[in-house]
Amino acid sequence: MDFTFGRDLASRPIFSESFINDSEKIFIKNCTHLYMVTTEERTNPVNSHVNYFNVTQVKITEESENYFLIDFNSKTILISLVKNNEVQNFLKLLDHNLDIYLDITGLSHHVWAILIKEALILNLKIKVMYNEPSTYNPDSIKSQIYTLSTNISPIKPIPGFTVLRTIGVSNFSFIPLLGFERRRFELMFNSVDPPRNATFPIIGVPGFQIPFTFETYFSNRKKLKEDGLWRNTKYSAANCPFRLFYTLYDISKEKNSELYKIALIGTKPHALGAVLFYLMSGLTIELLYDHPTRKPGRSSGVHKLHVYHVDLFKMFLDEKKLVKNG
Repeated sequence: MDFTFGRDLASRPIFSESFINDSEKIFIKNCTHLYMVTTEERTNPVNSHVNYFNVTQVKITEESENYFLIDFNSKTILISLVKNNEVQNFLKLLDHNLDIYLDITGLSHHVWAILIKEALILNLKIKVMYNEPSTYNPDSIKSQIYTLSTNISPIKPIPGFTVLRTIGVSNFSFIPLLGFERRRFELMFNSVDPPRNATFPIIGVPGFQIPFTFETYFSNRKKLKEDGLWRNTKYSAANCPFRLFYTLYDISKEKNSELYKIALIGTKPHALGAVLFYLMSGLTIELLYDHPTRKPGRSSGVHKLHVYHVDLFKMFLDEKKLVKNG
């Protein structure tokens, strides 16, 4: 790894802004805003100050396993996720001198992850937006069981994040980023069958809201207890990809492994942190994802909006690499 971090907060800066409503000035002038609307209220686009700041809004209207559709300049354009350079070519349509705000709230991991990867390769000024829900809706009023997905697919790579030569590697660590859905953790764990002493579950602490941390632990308690995994459980703020990045860094220093398998089954900010760690750490990492179908009505309301300055974080890491390498 080409950088190191001290334990003090000054050595681990957080490149985030948080807003409690969309009446605050979120965008900067002359920027592009990419987003997708789903059945969840929190995916509706932020419209405050859009005209004043001359924000160009680009709506992603549909996504599938291998492509997504956008409305751009009054045209519908299909962007392939698997054809060489097609995502980069789309990003090049946008003005390179302008900031891009990518709202990942309504997007599936396999779409937003490749957009971020290609934007960083092109050195674009990319910010990532995420809206927390006011609450997730349990299966019943009295239940603490959450079914947030209607379908879970077999584990397969995210396009653009395939890692070669991982089959047969025995010296690996398994890092599941936990959420409310017990069955996703159990299926992922049974599929990977990791060494117990090299399994490091991560729970969001603090959670989006105070009860969420306890509900995450409660939902996954059976697997955490029966395999003794609670001993290696780590904690990282549920709404901060940068703190998750630093937590993954600490795990890599604690457990020197040939391969790190990270399961993206928790919060979307945690998944973003894992994607950034994949792209910037220099370690061999496999991102495991089960491509769930989101359940309609899974959440209610909007709690906080976060803007993650991913471009500034990359600049920070690049500077640390230069210092270390002389």
